[in-house]
Amino acid sequence: MSELHRVMHNTVKPFVPSPFRSMRSRRRISKFNRLMAGRPTSEIFDSIYSKRMWGFGPVAGKYSSGSGSYEPRALEMYIAAISRFVESLTIRPDAVDLGCGDFFVGSKLRPLFNRYIAGDIVAGLIARNREEYKSLDVDFRIINIAEDDLPPGDVVFVRQVLQHLSNDEIARALDRIQATYPQLVLTEHLPLKDDFIPNIDIQTGPHIRLTVKSGLDITKEPFEVAIASAVVLCEVTLETSRIRTTLYNF
Repeated sequence: MSELHRVMHNTVKPFVPSPFRSMRSRRRISKFNRLMAGRPTSEIFDSIYSKRMWGFGPVAGKYSSGSGSYEPRALEMYIAAISRFVESLTIRPDAVDLGCGDFFVGSKLRPLFNRYIAGDIVAGLIARNREEYKSLDVDFRIINIAEDDLPPGDVVFVRQVLQHLSNDEIARALDRIQATYPQLVLTEHLPLKDDFIPNIDIQTGPHIRLTVKSGLDITKEPFEVAIASAVVLCEVTLETSRIRTTLYNF
């Protein structure tokens, strides 16, 4: 799609009534899920990007990780929180970014770390990132976090990724993460209040558990990940939800 299409999309969208946008989005996602049921996860996410299910990003091209990666206040608070976390450490750590997406956020984090490995399941996206961010000294890799061996690092970032996966894929990813890293920085989109039912299962796809009034909690059933400690690094309250970033020590 052209740059003109992207500009028109972002210009017209605010004038489309929110209930209509929500209804249209639900129908589109429902149709997409029916078509993609049973397909490999790599094919699902490649199709999400190809069909622009998450809209348009600030960098030209078909790959956009969605508005959750570009919301200015959320991004500013997130970068500040990660900066404080890194400054509290005695060494400059090696970082691994799983589900790195279009790397708009990761590019802001890169200067904070020693070695930086960024992985995503979509091969075309990784190829694009290698070219777009070739000056940043990032080791971009094709990684399926639920199936592949994970690269070593001191801390792993999983930012608004698990929320798109089925419980089965989340469980397999968490097993690999816990076996590989001492620290996990996990960012998830959650309902406004804490009285939600956690971990309602969904089909892997473009939507998240907010659509069923749920959110991810890795310490609750069916995951019940054993952690040594958990610290909320930052939480951004939006109109109808929250974006929370938590540091887990295993």
